[in-house]
Amino acid sequence: MSLVLDEFYTNLRAVGVSAATGEGMDELFEAIQDAAKEFQETTALEHEAAQQAKVLNDQQQQEINIDKFRQDFQQINLQPKSAREEEEEN
Repeated sequence: MSLVLDEFYTNLRAVGVSAATGEGMDELFEAIQDAAKEFQETTALEHEAAQQAKVLNDQQQQEINIDKFRQDFQQINLQPKSAREEEEEN
């Protein structure tokens, strides 16, 4: 457990800010901008790629389901009878 925490804290960024004097605010805003840039370059791209993969997977699964549905329909031959075929049966 301590190894996990050590790994977490090695990547954690901290900026000292004084509530009384406001000292460190420039560094805070700079750190926020850096974090936002890093997010856009890494996490946002990974999320977008995962979303695109999910959409593609959903489309493929939908096509598979439609094919199965069509095969089931062909197996039970659920084509509507014409009026002439119904008269011939009666």
